[in-house]
Amino acid sequence: MDCTSIQDLGQRIPQYLIHFSDFNILKTIGRGGFGEVYMAEHRGTGIICALKKLTVNEQEFLESHQKYFIREVYILSKTQHPFLLQLLGFSVEFPYCIATEFINNGSLYDALHHKRGCPNLSGTNLTIIALVSAMALQSLHKKNIMHRDIKTLNVLLDDKCLPHICDFGISREDNAEEIEEASLVTGDIGTPNWMAPELFGQTHYDNRVDIYAFGIMLWEMLTGEVPYAGKQPFVIMQLVTSSVRPKIPPNTPRPLATLISTCWAQDPNDRVDFGKIAKAFEKHKVEYPGTNPEEVDKFIKDWKAGVYQNTQILGQPQQRPQQKVPQAKPADGLSQLLTNPFDPNFEFAAIQAIQQGALPTFIQLLQLVFTAFQQIQPEITSRLLKALAQLFTTNVRCAEIFIQATAFVNLPYTIPGAAEACNELVEALFQHDQSKITHQLLEFALGLCQSYPTTSLNCLANYISNPNAQFAEEMVRYMIFYADYFKKAENADLYIDTLFFYASTVPNYPYLQNIGQAFVSFLSSGSEKAIETAYRALTEMPIPGVSVPADTLIAHMRFPSLVLPALLYITTMPDSLKISHNLISSIVEHAQQEPLAVYVLCLFAEREDTARELISAWDKWLNTPMIAVADSMRIFLSCMCNLSVRQNLLSITSLALFFKIVIESNDSELLEMIQPTLRKLDVGDDFCNQCKSTSFLKVLLQNSLQQGSWPMLITGLQLVEMLARKFFLPDYLEYVPYALNVIQQGGGVQNTSICVSLIFSITGFPESHETMKTFGLKETLNQNYLSADLMQYANAIFQRLGI
Repeated sequence: MDCTSIQDLGQRIPQYLIHFSDFNILKTIGRGGFGEVYMAEHRGTGIICALKKLTVNEQEFLESHQKYFIREVYILSKTQHPFLLQLLGFSVEFPYCIATEFINNGSLYDALHHKRGCPNLSGTNLTIIALVSAMALQSLHKKNIMHRDIKTLNVLLDDKCLPHICDFGISREDNAEEIEEASLVTGDIGTPNWMAPELFGQTHYDNRVDIYAFGIMLWEMLTGEVPYAGKQPFVIMQLVTSSVRPKIPPNTPRPLATLISTCWAQDPNDRVDFGKIAKAFEKHKVEYPGTNPEEVDKFIKDWKAGVYQNTQILGQPQQRPQQKVPQAKPADGLSQLLTNPFDPNFEFAAIQAIQQGALPTFIQLLQLVFTAFQQIQPEITSRLLKALAQLFTTNVRCAEIFIQATAFVNLPYTIPGAAEACNELVEALFQHDQSKITHQLLEFALGLCQSYPTTSLNCLANYISNPNAQFAEEMVRYMIFYADYFKKAENADLYIDTLFFYASTVPNYPYLQNIGQAFVSFLSSGSEKAIETAYRALTEMPIPGVSVPADTLIAHMRFPSLVLPALLYITTMPDSLKISHNLISSIVEHAQQEPLAVYVLCLFAEREDTARELISAWDKWLNTPMIAVADSMRIFLSCMCNLSVRQNLLSITSLALFFKIVIESNDSELLEMIQPTLRKLDVGDDFCNQCKSTSFLKVLLQNSLQQGSWPMLITGLQLVEMLARKFFLPDYLEYVPYALNVIQQGGGVQNTSICVSLIFSITGFPESHETMKTFGLKETLNQNYLSADLMQYANAIFQRLGI
């Protein structure tokens, strides 16, 4: 495109010439820094259209405005397709305006997110929208035009739910050499959530960036979700350039999932073109769930029959004399107005000048506005600062000029109520190319951390996230040093995420311990989200010599949201973590609701030093209802597996009580563990005395009889047989009748042997003899029930008893 003026453009496409006075304005439907958009009626035809009117006057119309206007009109005039938003006309005389067709059903984004008044889209609707959009973009690419901002917000739906792709404000021809004039207005190439990886930091790219964005749009249509929702632009950049894409739902039809993955491929060479995409939907090779193929075929039939046509254009060139395009010139009157802050129109004029760049140089505008700050009302100062902040978010060049002029050092923070707007402006400076950020601006942002830690943190985090940030290492060290200030930030968790990201990407970072200590310090920040993030960082990146004090862990486990993060951290078991009775008790309190607490206690049991601490605290907590019996047994057995502390278990004064509780649980699996456990422990007199006081053998017998449980009875007999070899308890005698009954019932060779051994061991204690004589042992212990080998034990029993 080589048009040198709007007049030249009008001569090339005179069929589109209109005038603002040709329309009845019905209502305002949008506003921006460059103009206003109305729903309007064309008086000559009655056609309803969208009419965009530029809000600059003839004296303020700069060359940059003219270039942008020419670009947009020229691109629209070339996009002749029923489903690319159609140009209906434009004016070459003030007020400048552009008329396009009016699409009345909202955007695809609105429909996917169920905005009130928008249609509910079926699977058929989604398939047709994808097909039509691909056809329209194929047409665009055939004209060597790339859109560069494909997203659901830029797809409008008509009353038949058919899509119309709009917003060609940052489109360009593939062979265009200059793109900066578009950037002066849009400030960006697209929206980060939909931007291809090659758009981040690369100078060369082609129309395949549209295919990537289309893949993201297909995913959005599938899930109804915003891609990379809630993530900051710098995080999205890291994810996209690292080949991380939104998760495709597992139940997605394979052809659709494959198409999405191919569209958003990291390598542009691997992406499929729009012609093949459209063909895949047309031939039913790809479709959204719930699609009716017959309705898709009907649309294709209507399309090929020419049912869908462009709207009539509105221009009548023969009635329009050629107009001379006004050239940008110094706005002396406005400049004079801005030197008088007391003029009633000062604020309006200043905001217009900021939004439109009305003065010959932006520096001149800044000088006039900053001079006025000390003279105008504070609320006006805030509004002007916010207007500058908005300008910087959309206009990269103005932001760069502001930074290069170090104008930020003169921001009026001392004016009452202006600090918030100042902070908004400073943050806006960090939203673009981080290579343009100067060391002086970084120092300024860092200096805000004492009074405005949130703003300081947002700026530095944005900068450090850039892999090519020249001063990132220096800024990280400063952030570590000023950690106490950043704790007060509203989003203190961002501090941790930023340092974690940096430490993770720099091999052998020399200040890793300092970062770890900063993370630990944030555990006292008062923000549960920051504390949770600090625990996550310390868990995912254990740092030697850095640990959380036990008292801090105990305090945090009083808050439900911090229990799991604290327990996860403890699983890393840093050597310097001191295990105390209080910490163990705190963990036990959560054992009923949080399985990880039991796992942590088992970890304690496996290490010699922590196992001793655990065992010494046993009597205090393990026999309480705070922890399930099965979990108590798991912990006990973990201690048993630690041979270095096994004998310490015998010092537990409530050991017999513990086994009584296990018995009362009536859990057959747990009961089977008691006998081999006590055998390995090699219990002695202390355990004997505990058994007398707890009567746990009686409880075992009673439970087995009440439940009629043969396995439980056998377990009791096995236990008594084992214990009777070491010491005597009167409770043994209650088992003897049942041992005889097992023998009489033919309970099997093994069980019979256990019962005979039990009786033999009991009779080894003289205090048992009188009672044993009353059981009629000879009626059972004879050749009718015993083998020759067992009869030898029977005879020894009779000899002991003298019967």
